[in-house]
This record gives sequence, structure tokens and C-alpha cells, in this order.
Amino acid sequence: MSFKDNKEYGKIRVKDITLSPATLKDAFIMSRLYLRAFEHDPNRAIPFPRCVGMSGETYIRAAQMNKAKDLSMDIVSTDIVLKAMVQFENEDRKLLEALAGFAHWTSPDGPRKRTIWEWILSTIVFPICNFFSPIGDTPAETKRQIKELFQNQLNATFGPGGKAYNRRYWHLRTICVDPDWQGFGIGNKLLKWSFDKAAESDSVVYLETSPMGLNFYLAKGFQITTSLPAIEINGIHFSAPGMIWMPTLPQEK
Repeated sequence: MSFKDNKEYGKIRVKDITLSPATLKDAFIMSRLYLRAFEHDPNRAIPFPRCVGMSGETYIRAAQMNKAKDLSMDIVSTDIVLKAMVQFENEDRKLLEALAGFAHWTSPDGPRKRTIWEWILSTIVFPICNFFSPIGDTPAETKRQIKELFQNQLNATFGPGGKAYNRRYWHLRTICVDPDWQGFGIGNKLLKWSFDKAAESDSVVYLETSPMGLNFYLAKGFQITTSLPAIEINGIHFSAPGMIWMPTLPQEK
């Protein structure tokens, strides 16, 4: 891999990216990293955040549940937090290491049944709300995005995505990468970890995102399965789509 620019270290070349359980010692760096990621790209750097302080709260709770030890990756654990450590060298060929990203999951839960209210939100309220919420830079772009959201919602409700909703799932609550370390495949590696775990445990990966981050996760193989109550981004109200990824989509009958 060729050298790339990094604001803190100058020209660097990544040698390896490793994932390992986070500990309380990482809390300060992870909190700072989360804030930097949120400020840099609040709509795509992380699956939809409820608030800026969410990461610290869930991280500390997870650490306390595990008695301040390494957060277990056992399937019976409730909360799992992995950090992404990057080993790299600078132009002087000095080998260095940095914590560049992390992700927080709740381990497999379910299966669950879709409630009548969720069905109404997914099938009726979510598509209609988007007709009254300008989400594109131009009227044409808004129309295109509304059409995509409406079609995806119908496909997810009555197609494979709707069937996947009743599977056990890994809830991906937070995934973020330091802005200075984006473009090195760190986020993809964290996401792939949950894909591999889902395949091992015959479950799916669930997350909530914003409409602006929707296409990113659709490109990763996620499908919309539900929508959440309205939220606000930059003064505009949206319904936040819930999305599911699964190793093998169920076949239509």
C-alpha cells in the first residue's frame, strides 16, 4: 500500500488493522473519536446517533456490566465494544499504532414480531412523511430519493426484508472512524465483523440510520424493514429507517 496523508502523522502507510475488545482505558480516546466523527459527518460516519453523548453512556454501561474487564465477544454477552487498532509506519519507517475506530453491538436478540404500530409506520407513515420532507438538494433529487425510499419500503415490508425482520439479530448501535483515518477500510472491517458473526449464529445485523446515510447501507446489502418515530436533522424532520443485513436473504415463495 502506498503512503497516504494523515493530519497528525504526515505521510503514513498502513501495515495492519486489528480488532480487539475495548477496555475502560480506551474510554477517553473513544469519546473524543466519537465526537470528531459526529462533527465531521453526523449522517454517515455512524449509524443514526440519538445524541452526541450516546456513545459514552452505552460504552460505560457495557464496561460496567463486564466489571471493567475486556468486553466479552461471547454470544451470551449483552454489549460488545470492539476497537480498531491501526499499525502503520511513517516516512522514517518508524512503526506506530493508533486507535482509529470502534463499534458497539448488542448481541443476538429475538426473534421478534412486528407490532401493528410498526407495520403502520413502515408501510404507510414512513413513505407519506417523506413526501412532505425535502431530503434532496433539488426538487428532482428529492423526487428521486422519495421514489427509492417508497419502493424500498414496499419491497422490505412484503419481500425478503420483512421476513428477515423476525430473525435473531445483532443490533449495531454505533460504528465510527476518526475522520483522519477514513479511507483505509477500517469501517468496512468493523462492519464485516458483525456480518461474520451473523453468519455463524444464523442471525441478521440490524441498525438504524438517517435518510442521508441510507444509500451507503443499501450498497452494503442492508434492506429497510421498519421505520422509527420522527427525528430531526438540521431542522428537518424525518422518519429513521431501520435496516437489516443477513447472510442469505430468504427466497420468495
